[in-house]
Amino acid sequence: MDKSWKWQLYGHIEEFCKQKEYHLDFINGTEDHIHLLISPKPVFSLSNVVRDIKRDSCYWIKEQNLCSTHFSWQDGYGQFAAASIHC
Repeated sequence: MDKSWKWQLYGHIEEFCKQKEYHLDFINGTEDHIHLLISPKPVFSLSNVVRDIKRDSCYWIKEQNLCSTHFSWQDGYGQFAAASIHC
């Protein structure tokens, strides 16, 4: 990912998540991947949320003509879960 349009992409992903009510808490990354901290409602499966974000952002990057070469996200994703206990 080119640093010159990184923040545009992050802003687009944030807006997309707001529209879908995915509750994106945090976004950042490096040249070759991004990190998302997401707290989706229980009605959303995480695999569908990630699929939707990847699909929409890939289309957006292509529509905006931001990448001079072919752009695509890698297959799959990493997932970490945290739980809190309230007594």
